[in-house]
Amino acid sequence: MPLMLDLTSKTIIYLFFALLVSEMRKLMDTLKELASEDPLTRANSGRYFYEFGSTEIARAQRSKQPLTLAFIDLDNFKDVNDTLGHQQGDALLVEIATTIKANLREGDILGRLGGDEFAILLTQTDQQQAKVILSRMQANLLNAVHPYDTRVTFSIGVVTYLADKPTSMKELVALADKAMYVIKKSTKNAIQYSDT
Repeated sequence: MPLMLDLTSKTIIYLFFALLVSEMRKLMDTLKELASEDPLTRANSGRYFYEFGSTEIARAQRSKQPLTLAFIDLDNFKDVNDTLGHQQGDALLVEIATTIKANLREGDILGRLGGDEFAILLTQTDQQQAKVILSRMQANLLNAVHPYDTRVTFSIGVVTYLADKPTSMKELVALADKAMYVIKKSTKNAIQYSDT
């Protein structure tokens, strides 16, 4: 009889720990997903975007394929929050992220890097291909924000790197950001392609 209780107790303890480990794995998966996704826009978080991009840079170098990064800053977005409120601003950010994702190809990735700053990594994409994709995307973004009756437009800086020019994601984002500021300080609502 004591042997039976001992075996039953051990089985219960084992099952309890198996259940506990299973629940911990689910929690870890949920936390990993939360860390990789911006909770508002469902774009990838900046951290995940940089990690993914680093992997893609290495892949581009191995396969000798071009890689394009676009940095998107929303012009006049502060006015939306100031005049229409943060709830309307949040709705607009969600609409913008949804529109960008709808225009991406399989293998491309969107990241939210700041409040009203997004970045797109276009894999296996040279500058000519990027021009077609981003021109269409900018037109679609302008159509998407039109119903919000705002002055929001899009300043976009773009940099294309070839596989023979090793770089880091940090450098790539900085170059695209620099190209974006050329537009931001002049006309706004345009795309600036950087020559690397």
